Amino acid sequence: MCRKKGQRYSVGKGRIMTREEKIRAMQERDKSYDGEFYVAVRTTGIVCLPSCPAKPLPKNVEFYGTLDEALKEGYRPCKRCKPEEFDEGKEGKQI
Repeated sequence: MCRKKGQRYSVGKGRIMTREEKIRAMQERDKSYDGEFYVAVRTTGIVCLPSCPAKPLPKNVEFYGTLDEALKEGYRPCKRCKPEEFDEGKEGKQI
């Protein structure tokens, strides 16, 4: 996590996003952000994709650039959106 002119931002896979942009993507369940970052919910100990149907409060979330980062911090994968399956699917695709 970095700071820029009083605003916190972090780097996802390929682009810089503010916390506000990530919260907006999470609240809108925008699938285009899946894999760009992961949503970790402090109160439940789970990590989700931005498009997950779960509705955590913004004050209870933190964001990670990769699923591995969240898992290393002690979060477990969500049983609803299954972020580990999303990661496995990406690795199997060839461009």
